[in-house]
Amino acid sequence: MKLYLKKWILLGIPIICLLFTIPLSLLAPTKMLDTFSSSDSIKIISYNIHYGISPKGHPVLNNILSFLISSDSDIVCLQEVDYKTFRSYFQKQPEYIAKKLSMYYFYTPTQNMIKGQTGNMVISRYPIESSKEYTLSFDKYPRKLQKTVIKAPFGDLAVFNTHLDLTKSIRKNQIEEIIKILEECEEPFILTGDMNTSDLSELNKLFSLSVDTGKAMEKEELATFINKKYKSRIDYIFISKDVSLQSYDVPTLRLSDHEPVMIEIQ
Repeated sequence: MKLYLKKWILLGIPIICLLFTIPLSLLAPTKMLDTFSSSDSIKIISYNIHYGISPKGHPVLNNILSFLISSDSDIVCLQEVDYKTFRSYFQKQPEYIAKKLSMYYFYTPTQNMIKGQTGNMVISRYPIESSKEYTLSFDKYPRKLQKTVIKAPFGDLAVFNTHLDLTKSIRKNQIEEIIKILEECEEPFILTGDMNTSDLSELNKLFSLSVDTGKAMEKEELATFINKKYKSRIDYIFISKDVSLQSYDVPTLRLSDHEPVMIEIQ
């Protein structure tokens, strides 16, 4: 017994001494930062998926999902997502998409069809802490702005997603309404969507609050909407000025009449 105790003391003293040489910061619990960290980044996609139907009329939702999965994006904002409509074979697209991506989601119907609905969708790898929808000015077809607050690794991030009107005068009112909502936002934010305009003068007022990521990366020539008559950039991702932009891209897929807009932020 005395021999065992002696061995324990001889072995224990060096271990205790070693513990005193370890910095206390390594033993302290880590804390989630509330501000952006230079080592954290997230990937974001905005994509008008045209109900999961190709310009030639073929069902391509699974192809779109394969792309989204391979992109390894953290936040995906979609426009023109159907729920039980005839044209998309009565599929519950929001539930189907979220299940395939294994992510949280918030779906906002914007228009009731003869059968089913169509709308916008925010999908997130990170928990959605809160969600809200705003009805914007509209003429024939209702338009809405989604807001979700997402618990990102670097803190709360507000994600806005929308699909603006085809008529310029209506878009002007919608943009003014969105600006008022953004001005009240307390979190760093991103604003994504199909803005239905390539005229940056229409979006000028947004620049006082946010950064046009395509223009900031000098890639505004990359078209996001392509048909037989013309191609243009009408899909955007704006970020608040306290968010650091790392990359911007518009992959060529030809699965929808739009192409996805991809960014990475810190």
